Amino acid sequence: MKKAYYYIFFLGLIISATSCTTFEIPEAEPLDPLGRKITYQEDIKTIIDNNCISCHGVSSPQAGLTLLTYEQVKESSKTRGLISRMNSSSNPMPPSGKLSQEKLNLIDKWKNDGYIKNK
Repeated sequence: MKKAYYYIFFLGLIISATSCTTFEIPEAEPLDPLGRKITYQEDIKTIIDNNCISCHGVSSPQAGLTLLTYEQVKESSKTRGLISRMNSSSNPMPPSGKLSQEKLNLIDKWKNDGYIKNK
């Protein structure tokens, strides 16, 4: 009878040892304070139109940088440092004064969300 208890004990030990897993629960993505992805059409275009077009939408745009279309704004953000210039404390764009932190956060999130054009 004692032997049977040892077999049951060792069988339980083997079962519990082999049933261990290394499965990890992935970390949840940070919550989006807006609950959605930022898009050019819905969020960014108005900021650009109201703050950048006066210098970067004319026939002879400042620094040769035109910001009239989604493609131009996206490309300037990726290759010409548009977003870092907007966030600059020492030399911000627009030169009339740095954009509000709320607008800068939207632009940064648009970049982080992958430069989405439309919903």
